[in-house]
Amino acid sequence: VYYNAVYDAEQAYDAAEEYRREGRPVEANTQYDSVIEKAGRVVVDHPDSKYAAGAAILKARAELARERPEAAAATAARVGDLTRDPRLLGLAAGLEGIARHRLGEIEAADRLLTRALEGDPAAEDKALFAFHRGLARLEAGRPGEAAADLAAAGEEERLGAEVRLDLARGLSEV
Repeated sequence: VYYNAVYDAEQAYDAAEEYRREGRPVEANTQYDSVIEKAGRVVVDHPDSKYAAGAAILKARAELARERPEAAAATAARVGDLTRDPRLLGLAAGLEGIARHRLGEIEAADRLLTRALEGDPAAEDKALFAFHRGLARLEAGRPGEAAADLAAAGEEERLGAEVRLDLARGLSEV
């Protein structure tokens, strides 16, 4: 049952990302909401399941996509109660860091994103975390460190157009 719920949430997330890339925000948001609901059930109703931490990661991603940073921060912070897997903990730190950045909590964002980058995240997540840490450091008045992070984020070839535009804006400020 837990596996099926997480599988369905993963499928909905993939569909949401495809709709987002196609410029279909209404359909994307419907799918992100489905992810939040399905993954949330696993996290809340079955926290002892081996799928709970992965479901929380998926839920936090969808909450970030839906511009719900408070919810995403809380969901990502909960991963530590669900697993001891260092890869998932690093991923959760990065997602919480993005949420904290969006909430204007620059020092917390920098600390969490640094922790995430110290692990070995997948290339796309590494670029995403470096990008957000770069923006946080830029806002903190540390342009040299920001430039290094933003340059590192730009080296990832699989960034979406939206992230590339944000990256270009951030680099122009540096």
